[in-house]
Amino acid sequence: MNDINWLFFDVGSALIDETECYNHRIAEYVLKFLCEKGYNIGIIAN
Repeated sequence: MNDINWLFFDVGSALIDETECYNHRIAEYVLKFLCEKGYNIGIIAN
């Protein structure tokens, strides 16, 4: 055990549902892409 410098735990989505974060990030990228292509995007907050 003395030779171990790092111990890494990958929690990923096993312990928390990250779906909301993924959806938000994807929406940001899509909106940015559409705006860069010249589309006029109106945003409605819910």
